[in-house]
Amino acid sequence: MKHMVKQFFGVLVLMSVGLSAQAGHLFTQASLNTPINLTAGFGIDLPQLATWEETSSSGNSNFNVENFDSGDIMRVDIGGVIRVFAFDSMPSGWTATSNRITSSPNDPGYAALAITPPITWRIDAVAGAFTLEGFRLYTVNGTVDGTNTNTINQSAVTVSSFSSTPVPVFGPIHMVLLILGLIGVAGIRQRRKASQH
Repeated sequence: MKHMVKQFFGVLVLMSVGLSAQAGHLFTQASLNTPINLTAGFGIDLPQLATWEETSSSGNSNFNVENFDSGDIMRVDIGGVIRVFAFDSMPSGWTATSNRITSSPNDPGYAALAITPPITWRIDAVAGAFTLEGFRLYTVNGTVDGTNTNTINQSAVTVSSFSSTPVPVFGPIHMVLLILGLIGVAGIRQRRKASQH
């Protein structure tokens, strides 16, 4: 029995340590939210509730991401302040690891951002693939944080207009060539049928 009690308290301690390390960052702490997998050409609108985590504008803004590695590029647009985070070439003042993108000190664009939730903002995958799990952005009015984000799951991911992968152009001339090609194939088949009789 003593052994079971020790195990129980050990689990409680581990849980409290884990939660304190993640508090205020992860939108996955909300029961309906799940990690969001983003690949190049896809993004997600983030509905921020009308609540602030705190009113301080000082701190290191950050994004919790998993598998953010070489070749990955994330574009963030919040209140018209746009940042493009390329793992191989981060904006001034920002650093990236495989699980976090961090500013030090706070990003001046975010620090001056005068926004009042509720707002909706967006994150897009420009290149590569990664998993978004949360964020904390310090603004002049307060902190935009993951735990105060409305319901988010994989079904909220939509096609994006931002991608570093070139999309083939399929214009009128290509339609004409395709039609001519199909007519040519049909003509060859007709001639083959006629020659077999």
